[in-house]
Amino acid sequence: MPYFMNVIGEQFNQSWPIDQSAIFNINANINNIAEMVSFNSDTFDFSITNIFTIYIAIDQDKLFYQPISVNVAGANPVATRAEEAVIALNANALFANSFTAYAQNATQGSSGNGGPFVILIRAKLPRVAMRCYIDNSGAETKLQFNRRAPVKQLPTYFSRYTIANRFNFQDSNAQLIELNPLNPVDAQIIINAGQDPLVVLADWQLLAGRSNSEVFQKITMDGSGRIVEIIQYYSGSVAGDMAIKIQYTYTGANLTPDQATEIPTTLKASDLVIPPP
Repeated sequence: MPYFMNVIGEQFNQSWPIDQSAIFNINANINNIAEMVSFNSDTFDFSITNIFTIYIAIDQDKLFYQPISVNVAGANPVATRAEEAVIALNANALFANSFTAYAQNATQGSSGNGGPFVILIRAKLPRVAMRCYIDNSGAETKLQFNRRAPVKQLPTYFSRYTIANRFNFQDSNAQLIELNPLNPVDAQIIINAGQDPLVVLADWQLLAGRSNSEVFQKITMDGSGRIVEIIQYYSGSVAGDMAIKIQYTYTGANLTPDQATEIPTTLKASDLVIPPP
């Protein structure tokens, strides 16, 4: 499931291990430890999902995330006001130890200008001392703090950099969340990011011609079973990309070519091959 979401306020940059020149990145989450804002405004329907969960890591390596979960439903859960959710958050000792929540006008930014209101969360610790992210489930499905957290398809190799795999790989930076397109909550996140959860690309497609180490070849043979042409290109290239055309010539019925030439060419749709399943 190669959909990944960057929930951390730092850009993700990692290279393809076989070819260090191929760099894969996901932009930083616009919501970061300094300031996190809900992209939905009140009132909120917390009649079914009312638990807001934020994870916090304050260890030296920022790997030991601990959840802080708060019931943010108001007196009338189906129409909870931002102010009610803020009161619930700030009343929680674990939350209040690390964060302060505010209700602010959705357009003007001041709590005194009338509604509708969004929820603003600020950390009490500096970025160097803490990492945090908001869980996508529960009350977040209504609040949408992660609405603008970038989502992108990457080769499955990059699952080593997810928060879930932070203790499984020594080089994991615990920055990404892997999304499952078959999960309704995750599928909606993918849709909100302007992508289609039903379109899941293979790793070779996601390389998009960036790596010089994985090569595809379209081979053409003559009636005698001799190779006369090879169209060679890098994994994931598409029509319009550059390729190499290798051509062989033979004398008479000889099986060994007497000439081989390599020339640049532009890929056509008919040049592309698909790996066997």
